[in-house]
Amino acid sequence: MPVSVRRNGFAALALSASVLAGCAQSPAPEPESTRAGSPSSPAGPPVQNTVDTEAVTVDVPADLAAAPFDEPRQAVVPRGWSMSVWARTPRPRLAAWAPDGTLLVSAPSAGTVARFTADGAAAGDGVLLEDLDQPHGLAFDGPTLYVAESDEIVAYDYADGPRPGAGSSPAASPTPRVPSCAARMPTR
Repeated sequence: MPVSVRRNGFAALALSASVLAGCAQSPAPEPESTRAGSPSSPAGPPVQNTVDTEAVTVDVPADLAAAPFDEPRQAVVPRGWSMSVWARTPRPRLAAWAPDGTLLVSAPSAGTVARFTADGAAAGDGVLLEDLDQPHGLAFDGPTLYVAESDEIVAYDYADGPRPGAGSSPAASPTPRVPSCAARMPTR
């Protein structure tokens, strides 16, 4: 038998033995508890949940009691808190609180961003932005609203209160800041 075949045969035998040794039964590793610390520092003591929680029934006004809130629902919240439905919008995705205290909600399938006041009423006609390309993420940096659409991120000036010479609120019709603020993503 040639030398190279013997060497290859020996290497295959050694590899097989290593694989079989690795497959031998060994005790399963014990699950680790959540510990304080970072991957580069030693683990500290287990982190304890310091928030006292309780189950509460979700309060739903009669005019908002459509499915899935047509049946009583419960949520686990910090003790002393409550949970209530105060606005509904079809197929919402993400939300952000505006500097003026209104809640903005993106609806990708409708191509809109809705605006709700703290009492649950839609501000104006409820639509802040429309004709968007599947808006998802909403974020504020000061008075600037960033809207992540499926193909771009657009920055809008958002100011609360009336604007001289304009309708009721500049937030009712925000306009993109400057063309350079829109970051277009490449299409495939």
